[in-house]
Amino acid sequence: MIFDSPALDALDHAVLDLIQAQRQLLRHHVGQNPTRWRGFIRKNTFARALQGSNSIEGYTANLAEAVAIIDEERPETLEEETLKALQGYRTAMTYIMAVHDDPYTQITLELIR
Repeated sequence: MIFDSPALDALDHAVLDLIQAQRQLLRHHVGQNPTRWRGFIRKNTFARALQGSNSIEGYTANLAEAVAIIDEERPETLEEETLKALQGYRTAMTYIMAVHDDPYTQITLELIR
């Protein structure tokens, strides 16, 4: 890892417990209409997150290129290094979204490794 994770104190654990409680509380409301989020809005939001997160690291892509990456297509306009960075982000976020739906998953440092 590039950076070591800091040790969590009691306040950190309290915040994590609050997040977990909110997740359980809101799961019913968010899950009411998942089809809407699997379509255009979800894809557009994912593409914008991919754009923003990677531009911080110096990997830039326009919205059309980001959508193509999400659709597992290869935009001809991207350099190989940028393509790999964007694909890696897509893969990591897809994994996190899948893990989120697993009711038995605990979000811990070991999961992220």
